[in-house]
Formats: sequence, structure tokens, C-alpha cells
Amino acid sequence: MSSPTSKPLARRSLSEYSGKFQVRIPPATHRRIAEKAAEEHVSLHRYVSDRLASA
Repeated sequence: MSSPTSKPLARRSLSEYSGKFQVRIPPATHRRIAEKAAEEHVSLHRYVSDRLASA
């Protein structure tokens, strides 16, 4: 069985991506982005997703 990283990114179809991944961050970072999300009246998920989409 091949690993997901064995195929170049340019050759992968969208169906090969689940749309989910986990990231571990320091508690202080978690708090800071949670506060920013609250200031914008959006969920933490939405806040992070929007920031990643614009990266």
C-alpha cells in the first residue's frame, strides 16, 4: 500500500482529501485565536478556516 505522500500533489484529485486535519498548538495560541474569533462573532472553526483559505 502506498502512502498518501507518495503521489505528487499536482496529481491528486480533490476526492483524495477529506477536508479535515488536526493541528496541535500551544494553549496561549488557542486562547488568542479563540478570542479573535469571538471578537468577529464567528466560531473558532470558521475563523481558522477563513484564515487558512486566504493563506
